[in-house]
Amino acid sequence: MEPIPISLNALELNPGLNDLFWKEQIQRSIKEINSVVILRQYATELLGLCTQRQGIIKGLVKELLTTKNLKIDDSELTNPEIIPKS
Repeated sequence: MEPIPISLNALELNPGLNDLFWKEQIQRSIKEINSVVILRQYATELLGLCTQRQGIIKGLVKELLTTKNLKIDDSELTNPEIIPKS
């Protein structure tokens, strides 16, 4: 049986209340930072966390899609390009 293609938009992937609360805490902490060194430490820690979560999410999505015989285009699972705002 051929996998059925679907878009990630078809899945409910919204952050929960705990995630939104954590995001607000981190945003407030970042706004209070006056040191470039500490800001870089925050960025490094957040990058590690994001990379870890991205790997977990990709693995879980692939496992779920395999068990449900669904397929999502690989282009929807690639990391976005980050362009700093000036």
